[in-house]
Amino acid sequence: MSTVAEHVPFLHLSKLCQKISERKGKDKKVKPLVEFIHYWQDFHKKLHASNSDTTDSFFPAMRLLLPQCERQRAAYGIKEFTLCKLLINICLDKTKC
Repeated sequence: MSTVAEHVPFLHLSKLCQKISERKGKDKKVKPLVEFIHYWQDFHKKLHASNSDTTDSFFPAMRLLLPQCERQRAAYGIKEFTLCKLLINICLDKTKC
């Protein structure tokens, strides 16, 4: 079975990180992240349209976005907590599901 992570080029994630780092202000940094997650979700829906029981997820990309959480799972700071809340709100958006 194919996964979204296998099809989304690493370049897309690199460009996302570059856009976020170049922008000033929380609101301007959030927009590219929201767009990337929606892109991932749309790709997921198309890729797995015939298989609703897939275990494919956003987790591989999240591990790359939050590498410090992978090494130090118990050491969560406010930045990670805030980002996690944002990711939950975006990924569980009722209009996108």
